[in-house]
Amino acid sequence: MRYFSRILLAIFVLFALAACDRPSEDVRDLDGRLPQQVYWGDLHLHSRLSFDSYMFGNRLLSPDDAFRFAKGEPMQAHNGDIAQLSKPLDFLMVSDHSEYLGVLASIQEKRDYILAMPIGQRRGKDLDD
Repeated sequence: MRYFSRILLAIFVLFALAACDRPSEDVRDLDGRLPQQVYWGDLHLHSRLSFDSYMFGNRLLSPDDAFRFAKGEPMQAHNGDIAQLSKPLDFLMVSDHSEYLGVLASIQEKRDYILAMPIGQRRGKDLDD
């Protein structure tokens, strides 16, 4: 079995190397010129509204804060440090998860509409512990 695994790994590496040697499609604009501008940004950022970001300590930073930070404004991180980009980003996409969107933040803020729901009551007990 070990010999078979090594053979499969070798085949995979060879195919990967062969794929890397192929020239990529030439991306030209309508005038036949290659792009000259590089854009910097982030396509995967979570705010306090995402369950996982909230659980990892982001209890303060909203989507609006993320966009202000991307524009170059200083922000206080969840650990108290001040963070600021040396250059603003060209683009940003806040990609909060739809599951439990804002539930934990709403429980923290003790919003009546969420605390009245069963999920708010269950998660509220979890956050109090």
